[in-house]
Amino acid sequence: MKQTSTKRMIVILTATFFAIMIAWFLSQTGMQVYAATLDNNSKTWSENSEIDTNVTIDGGVTVDANITLKIPKDTTLTVNGGINAEGKTLTVKGEGKLIVRGSDGSTDSNGGNGFTGNLIVNGTDVTVSGGNGGNGRTSYEGYGDGVSGGTGGNGVVGTLTVNSGSATITGGSGGYGGNGSDSGSGGNGGNGGSGVVGTLTINSGSATITGGYGSEGGVGGWGGFESRGGHGGHGGYGGSGVTANLIVSGGFVIVTGGNGGSGGSGASGDSGGNGGHGGYGGKGVDASLTVSSGFVTVTGGDGGSGGDGGYGYNHFDGESGNGSDGGIGVDGIVTISDGSATVTGGSGGSVGGGDYYYFASAGDKGQAVKGTITALASEISIKESDDNSNWAVINSGDTSTKQYIKTERHDFTYKASGDTITAACSNEGCILPNKKVT
Repeated sequence: MKQTSTKRMIVILTATFFAIMIAWFLSQTGMQVYAATLDNNSKTWSENSEIDTNVTIDGGVTVDANITLKIPKDTTLTVNGGINAEGKTLTVKGEGKLIVRGSDGSTDSNGGNGFTGNLIVNGTDVTVSGGNGGNGRTSYEGYGDGVSGGTGGNGVVGTLTVNSGSATITGGSGGYGGNGSDSGSGGNGGNGGSGVVGTLTINSGSATITGGYGSEGGVGGWGGFESRGGHGGHGGYGGSGVTANLIVSGGFVIVTGGNGGSGGSGASGDSGGNGGHGGYGGKGVDASLTVSSGFVTVTGGDGGSGGDGGYGYNHFDGESGNGSDGGIGVDGIVTISDGSATVTGGSGGSVGGGDYYYFASAGDKGQAVKGTITALASEISIKESDDNSNWAVINSGDTSTKQYIKTERHDFTYKASGDTITAACSNEGCILPNKKVT
C-alpha cells in the first residue's frame, strides 16, 4: 500500500514538473496557448481563443479578460452587434479578417458602438463600424413635428493600436429626421458617430478612420392656404474621425471627419416655411497629431447644405437655410519629426434653394490646423495654401488659418569622386555648389 502511494506521488510530482517547464518555455519563447476554439455561439470570451473556420456571431460579444484572439489566414470572424471589452484589452493576431458591426438603432434610437475597450491589431485585417441611428418618426395625426433621427454609433470607444496589418474604422451615420405634418416642423437629422473615441496609435501597417455622416433634416408639414408651412429640420453634424490624440510612428494613415447632413426643406403654405440649416462637418482629429515616421492624411468633413425655403401662396416665401462650416482638420497641435503629413479642412455647405435667400449664408471652409505646427527636423518644411495650388512656406512653430497644410522633406543624394562637396540646405531645398559630375 505504501509503495502504491509513493508511486502515485512520483507521478504527480513529475506531471507538475513538466507543467511548470512547459509554462516556462512558453513564457520564454512568446508562444501562446489558445484554450478555446470559437464557434457561432461563443458570445463570452474569457481566455485566449482562435477560430479554425469562418465564424459569424450574432447578438454581440462580451470580453471579460485580457485575451489574444488568433484568426488564421483565409478565415473570417464576423460579430454582429458589437464587442464589449470595456476595461479589457483584446489583441488580434493572424492573417485572417475580423469584421465587427454595431447594432443599428430602431426608430428614433441611437446606433450601437462597434467595439468598446482597448484593441490591438497584430497583422490582422480588422474592420469595425458603428451602427446607424434609426430614422425619426413622421407625425401623421394633427399638428405635429417630426422626430429627430438617432445618433450613429461610434466605431471604437477606447484605444486602438495598430502594430501591423490594417484597421478600417467607421462611425455610424445618423438617422433621417422625420417629416412634419399640418404645419409642423421636420425633425433634425441625427448626428454621425465618431470613428475612434480615444487615442489612435499606428506603429506600422495601415489605418483608415472615418467619422459617420450626419443625416438630412425632415421636411416641414404642408400649411395649406391659411396656415404657414412647417420649417425644415436641421441637418445632423458629422462625427469626428478621431476624438483624442493621433500618434503615428510608421505606416499609412487616412483620417476623415464625417460630412454634415443637409437641412430639410420648408413646406408651402399661406407663407412658406424656412429651410433647415446644414449640419457642421466633423473634425478629422479633435486633439493633437504627432508624426515620427509614416504617411498621414487628415481631412475635416464637409458642411451640410441648407434646405430650400417653402413657397408662400399668399404671402412671403420661406427663407433658405444656411450652409454650415466644414470641419477642422486637426483641432490641436501638429508635431512632425519625420515622415509626411497633409491636413485639409472640410468645405463649407451651400445655401439652400428658394426665392428668399437674401439673409442666408454659405458655410465657411474649415481650418486645416487649429494649433501650432512644429517640424523637429531642419530638412522638413511646412507649407500652407488656401486653394491647394499656391503654396507658401511658414515657420516651424507658427499657426495658420488656411484650409490646406502639408509638410515636405528635402532629402538629397550625390556622388563624390575625390573632392569634398558641401551642401547648403534650407526649407527651400538643398544646393550643392561646385558639383562635379562623376
